[in-house]
Amino acid sequence: MRKHYDSGNMQKLQKRLHGEGRRLAHGFLERERQAGLRRRRRPDAWIASQKAAPTALLMDPTVSSATSTGAKTTPHMFVIDQKGALAYRGAIDDKASTDVDDIKGAKNYVAAALISCLPETEVAINRIEPYGCGVKYAD
Repeated sequence: MRKHYDSGNMQKLQKRLHGEGRRLAHGFLERERQAGLRRRRRPDAWIASQKAAPTALLMDPTVSSATSTGAKTTPHMFVIDQKGALAYRGAIDDKASTDVDDIKGAKNYVAAALISCLPETEVAINRIEPYGCGVKYAD
């Protein structure tokens, strides 16, 4: 995910979706013992420093949303369609690296799912194995 923020790729997608009246949330998943650290770091300040434009910020100190969705990594991307059904889950793109240069030429699965996730339209690719740091469920 870092490569997509460092390159401005995620912010561009967020602003495009916002302009189309779509919603995009950014979630922070962390265990209870990490919650105090995140509060001190102020995720809203981090989002502002990244010039990000999510329409919602989700804080999850119990990691219950990761448990309920089966999230394996950070990031593990999820797209929910207009009917509230899960339309896509998995990697953000097909380049499992942290290198910003890999964005050029990469297939962005999340962007494709969000763009094609319109009423009466099925997402062509709806599940790809995610990559990133593993979600820590237990202390």
